Amino acid sequence: MHLPLAVETSPVLIHISLFLFFAGIVIFLFDINHGINYPLALAASQCVSAPLIAVSLPDVRSPLVPPEEMDFDSLVNMIDQSWRPHEL
Repeated sequence: MHLPLAVETSPVLIHISLFLFFAGIVIFLFDINHGINYPLALAASQCVSAPLIAVSLPDVRSPLVPPEEMDFDSLVNMIDQSWRPHEL
């Protein structure tokens, strides 16, 4: 009954708890030591923004290849070919 809902919402709750943990530790260390606070705030902002960037990036898979047939090598080759300049 409620199991699919719990499975679908668990990643969201984990990301929220990670964000709140990093926010709390940055606020806590701000009062204790500024030298540790700034690098930790930078690392925390990268850890929080990485999932947001990953979700917002476009899908790089080819529409002709099903996802279950695409392996890592073909993905690397596709990205490599997309960055190379096209010859005239």
